[in-house]
Amino acid sequence: FTTRYINTREPSNARSVFATDFDSWGMDPKRSELIQDFIGPGILTSDGEAWRHARATLRPAFLRGNVADRDMFEVHVARFLGAIPTDGQPLNLFPLVDRLVLDAISDFLFDQSFKSLVPAEAKTGQDFLDAYNYGLSVVFKRFILGPILGRLVQSLDRRYRESMDFVNGWTGILLDQAIDAANTTDGQRTKYAFAVDLAGQTADKKWLRDQLMHTFLGGRETPGVALSGALFHLARCPRAWARLREELRGVAPGQLNFEGIKGCKYLQWTVKEALRLDPPLGGTTRHCRRATSLPVGGGPDGKDPIAIMPGDVAHISFAAMHRDPEIWGPDANEFRPERWADNKLRPTWEYLPFSGGPRICPAQSLSLYWVTYAIARMIMRFERLENAEMDEDKVRRMGFQVGANHGLNVVLVPAVS
Repeated sequence: FTTRYINTREPSNARSVFATDFDSWGMDPKRSELIQDFIGPGILTSDGEAWRHARATLRPAFLRGNVADRDMFEVHVARFLGAIPTDGQPLNLFPLVDRLVLDAISDFLFDQSFKSLVPAEAKTGQDFLDAYNYGLSVVFKRFILGPILGRLVQSLDRRYRESMDFVNGWTGILLDQAIDAANTTDGQRTKYAFAVDLAGQTADKKWLRDQLMHTFLGGRETPGVALSGALFHLARCPRAWARLREELRGVAPGQLNFEGIKGCKYLQWTVKEALRLDPPLGGTTRHCRRATSLPVGGGPDGKDPIAIMPGDVAHISFAAMHRDPEIWGPDANEFRPERWADNKLRPTWEYLPFSGGPRICPAQSLSLYWVTYAIARMIMRFERLENAEMDEDKVRRMGFQVGANHGLNVVLVPAVS
């Protein structure tokens, strides 16, 4: 038996799969199995009523009032900035970005940060990151090797088992603390913590753990990849960094709240452009559940509808769509934030950095705020961000772990007070 795969970058096909014909498509069972082995069942792997329940469960975590906590995020950004050397020497910034997002998302979810950016307390957080990242790398290895060989390799991987035991152990500790807080709080908590809120709904620890791990995956990977991608491009565009410095001149960190930061127009264009060139997820797949069609892909010129049968798999490539010259012009591969000026671009299904339709990434608002805020604070601290890659031709960016494979090698020159 063979599976027919349809690879597409057509916006009309994306709209059909993600929105107008949503019920004809489901998650790819192979992909879901891989993720479930890693973090259990949840919003990223389920369909139908199970997915709707998971979405309703996660939605409160990403309401504006919860993601707009500047004071919480500033604590971690200040530690991140303090960990960057000021001697102007090259450094790989990715590990610090990784630790920034880990500390922030653990604080956001559990009201208990790993504090991996605090030297005296960094070991546990770094050990958690190492274990989690290794587990995630095995998931991708299984995907490449296929279901039989991949499962065999994983079963023989002692480090994978030890890594998952470590991750699950620490998740259990944080979850127990959240359950205790949910049982003892008098309703007067001043800070939102998703785990505490969730623990007040059920005593099923397995279900709680799975939902939190799915939220952690999206809430960590999405802003981490988006921030490292934006810095990757800014390091190669000194003109953009200089313009951002000018835009933020005289702005105090306290002014960069959820609404205030939207007034930094060039910063908004910069993040949009970085997400266009390097979306957090390069593409996604959907499994056809019932006979249907896609608007484009059939006929002698590929412009007619194409019939789709149950079992067919559609892969929608956001990366290819975002660099299509027919949509973005002849400079589609160039990093040029000005293309977003004055609302000249109003893309709909041509621009999907967080996917689209009912399954759009619930962490979108959180990611955008964290990324723009972190960049703004770096702009205030450093005069220049320079590329320090020895060979740019070897830099490739793919998958969840954008910087883990190649690093984010830069030089940061402190601003003179």
